[in-house]
Amino acid sequence: MERTREGVISLYGVNYPLAQRPLVRRAITPFPQKVVTGDYRRSDHVVESEWVSSDFTGGLGVLFADPTRHLDRYWFGSLDGRYRYLTLPPLVESRGTLPVVQRFFSFADRIYAIGAETLYRWEEGTQSWNGLGSVSGAFSDVAIYDGKIVILTTTGTSVYDADLGTWTHVSGTGGFALGVWDDKLFRIDMQNRMLWTIAPEDGASWQNAGRFPAPPGYTRQLIPYFDAAGEIVLHAVARDGLYAYDFAAQRFYPTGLQYPETDQVGRAAVWRGELYVPVGLSIYKYNTNAVTVVGPDRDDGLPAHLSGRVQQVVAGHGLWFAVIAVAQQSGSTSRIDTGLPIETALFPGVSVTGAVLMSPGIAFHLLTQRTGISEMGDVAAFSGDGTYRLWGSDSLGVWSVDLPVGLHNPLQNPTQRYAPEGALITSWWDMGWSELDKLALGIDVDAVVPDGCEVSVYVGWDYREEWEYVGSVTATGKQRFRIGGTEGHHFRAARLLIAMRRGVDPSVAPLLRSCVLTYLRVPRLLWGWEVTLQLTDPYCRETVGVPAHELIRRLEEAAASRVAGTFRYHDEGGVIEKRVFITEVVASEVQGPRREGRYSVSLIELES
Repeated sequence: MERTREGVISLYGVNYPLAQRPLVRRAITPFPQKVVTGDYRRSDHVVESEWVSSDFTGGLGVLFADPTRHLDRYWFGSLDGRYRYLTLPPLVESRGTLPVVQRFFSFADRIYAIGAETLYRWEEGTQSWNGLGSVSGAFSDVAIYDGKIVILTTTGTSVYDADLGTWTHVSGTGGFALGVWDDKLFRIDMQNRMLWTIAPEDGASWQNAGRFPAPPGYTRQLIPYFDAAGEIVLHAVARDGLYAYDFAAQRFYPTGLQYPETDQVGRAAVWRGELYVPVGLSIYKYNTNAVTVVGPDRDDGLPAHLSGRVQQVVAGHGLWFAVIAVAQQSGSTSRIDTGLPIETALFPGVSVTGAVLMSPGIAFHLLTQRTGISEMGDVAAFSGDGTYRLWGSDSLGVWSVDLPVGLHNPLQNPTQRYAPEGALITSWWDMGWSELDKLALGIDVDAVVPDGCEVSVYVGWDYREEWEYVGSVTATGKQRFRIGGTEGHHFRAARLLIAMRRGVDPSVAPLLRSCVLTYLRVPRLLWGWEVTLQLTDPYCRETVGVPAHELIRRLEEAAASRVAGTFRYHDEGGVIEKRVFITEVVASEVQGPRREGRYSVSLIELES
């Protein structure tokens, strides 16, 4: 080690004499410029960086956000984020108690339900269900054919004439699935044979029409869709793929939609000319030319309590729906504790639950979550009795949600009714700098809050489950809340929980224009040094025993090398050593051909 003493420093292994000016140590970390994550049009801070949460149209399913592509995404929640502003979801209304509905359907502008092998009809005037009779055997399928309701069970077929209120039961004609095509009623029986008839009341009228080439029960749905030639034919949704039926050849042929065999295949539906087939938590979108995966299992998927399967896909007008069913898990007692009053509604501590997700195209939003149930029943979107609703059933009863036919923005719908409360959790955001410390300063909330309504904001820090209450807004306008008192709050990543409640009027709800987290980027404090060297003779020879021109040459070589080196100087406590990098060398008062004079050297103290 080179020896140093007062008036002498060692730089890059060479001793240099100091000028009379003392060593200068200063903080050199530059102040990071402001950045905006999200809608920069809502940025109004001059110095503070901003994370603007104002667009949630991209849907749920992103737990860890990428600022380059997830600006309109969030993790999970029941608030309605399909539109320009965030607001409460539509009201879910109870529609009586029935056994778990196996199938809803509409006929002649009336809503019907089949539960426990009994046919019911909804009476809008009395807001009740009217039992119309029962069928024998376990329910399999239902179809409307020739103006009558045809119910298929495992043991036979029952035909109900709604005009006359009469039943015709035909035993020995059971099966798995019904389908209507070319004015014929088709049936896959218990031996997987394909049969057809034009007179379902006559058990002897069924004609053989081939066989589905798989064991019994391998397919439980027949659905009309386009074949490769563009003609509408029956398709069988099976455990390993989609099969098109050729009536002339009386055979099933595999289509381009095939997947590994599984018993987790749900009921498919056609929406806007494309076929949606649920398999597990995936949903395949098929249009004879391409297969696309569009299910809620993309990105980061769904919360653990909804890790079940897509029971069915339901087609609507402006939306399509995915029905999630979660099976009973023995001994499951896991619970996500957020420490908030709304935690039970958002993350239930039960092992049985279900949910309905809605999608205007690709993105998913939560419509309703069914907690504390033992079974999720059928869900369907139908018009009936002058209404258009999404009907649903579970072990707690029947419920419905009013749906718009052509107007999809609830903020412009004069008949919209809202749920009493809701909440939404954003993704985790590191603002694009995962390893850089940030200092949270405040949250600005811009909301429209009618009388009796409330918008509350909570914040979570650094991937922890705990929430910190920020504040509530009870009046329209922008309100600022300070975080961490005067000092602020250090963090690496943050997320928000936005909760809303309405008043007693279900037609009035709050809406959130934006929620802005303001912060500073605070990198670690770096230190620098400014050293003034007296590189003249005879001073150099007398002080360090080396001529000035040699020290100048060594200094210039060290600066040009662009490598790190050591810096040692003498202090009251002894010799101090730092790892540094030369950033600047300035010569002043230079004289003679050997450039002797004063040299000011700027150094950065390195972290590594």
